[in-house]
Amino acid sequence: MLSDVSFSIKKGACFGLVGESGSGKTTVARIVAGLTDYDSGRLEVDGKVQMVFQNPKASLNPRMTVINSIKEPLLLAKNQEITDIKINQLLDSVNVSNGLLSKYPHELSSGEQQRVAIARAISIKPDLLILDEPLSSLDALIQFQVAQTLQDLQKEFGLTYLFITHNLGWARKLCAEIAVIHQGHLSITQ
Repeated sequence: MLSDVSFSIKKGACFGLVGESGSGKTTVARIVAGLTDYDSGRLEVDGKVQMVFQNPKASLNPRMTVINSIKEPLLLAKNQEITDIKINQLLDSVNVSNGLLSKYPHELSSGEQQRVAIARAISIKPDLLILDEPLSSLDALIQFQVAQTLQDLQKEFGLTYLFITHNLGWARKLCAEIAVIHQGHLSITQ
């Protein structure tokens, strides 16, 4: 149960939410994303929110190819232009070969799956990107590469991140401000 959770994220910054399993991190993410209701309080989110989940394989439709997975949010947004050039630029920005466009999620490595999930999330130019444990299911080398990709994307597109993790080291490396959540209570550390 969450209680007295309050924070704000500066535009273009990365805000870290750190806590152990079961502390309420994902619940906060789901509330901010509009996927979970809350009983009381106030939530202000300006603009579009997208979310990258911990398990990239589960977040990608197994019956959709990479290209269709990336096109889907663009089609749903209806005001987004969908071109092969745009799809290739998205893949380039997350370091994925366009040779994977016809592949299905089960044909990709976990790092490729997560990069496709990130490309899908940024395709509609969100104002806030929620990253819920985006590195935890990856091996150490791929964690580093995906973390670097996230930093590069933030600089290139001016993205604002809510970075959720149990790993304080990654939070310190990626985030301008960090809050710790413990048993549903939040405290800002820097």
